[in-house]
Amino acid sequence: MPLLDIVCFYADLGRPYLPLLERMTDSAKRTMPHGRTVLLTPTPSKQLSDLFDVVIDLKIAVNERTLCFARARAMVAYQALSVAKTVYVDPDIEFLAPVPFGKLDVGLMWRQSKADQPVNTGLILARPGCPEFWAKYGNIIAALPKEVHGWWCDQLGFAILLGALHSPWDKFQCLDARVQLIDWRVGCATPEKAADEAWALHYKGARKGEWARRFHQQRHAEMAI
Repeated sequence: MPLLDIVCFYADLGRPYLPLLERMTDSAKRTMPHGRTVLLTPTPSKQLSDLFDVVIDLKIAVNERTLCFARARAMVAYQALSVAKTVYVDPDIEFLAPVPFGKLDVGLMWRQSKADQPVNTGLILARPGCPEFWAKYGNIIAALPKEVHGWWCDQLGFAILLGALHSPWDKFQCLDARVQLIDWRVGCATPEKAADEAWALHYKGARKGEWARRFHQQRHAEMAI
């Protein structure tokens, strides 16, 4: 059976993410039992170790202002050493079916309706190798302003690298990588947008639970001031 890693970046910033991580890891092991669940984290704990097959302590400081920058940095570093097919996921994912790789080196979830952030990084497919592609992505992330390090920079990096003039299911060469843009409704979408054949569901924003609804209501209120 070919090697498969399901890799999640998570930093404990005091929010109740443990049930989401439990759901993600349980669904990964149920749908892809031959896979290995891997956690990349700056905040290791016994609770997290109980959920994942492998826990890698990143030994870096992460806060809300650096969260997505740290996630992109960790993904690039892991990819440089990886020898397995890898599915990079957010903690708030639930797998419904095994993820098919097909003939691609990098698979990205494409949202046609999001002009500024067409790539949803909630689920990313990557084969080993393609150092030119991942080095270029990492260099773009490093060059982005600090104002977007906390949020969006990991998605913006892909949009800058690939451009926005694409459609779902496009296939093309980008440096040394065969890239496919996967319709996010099939790959990994919010429950209300997901296709019947969706591989995974993404419980973004307030869909995480009541605590998340309160958090996002407060954030919107603060932004309106």
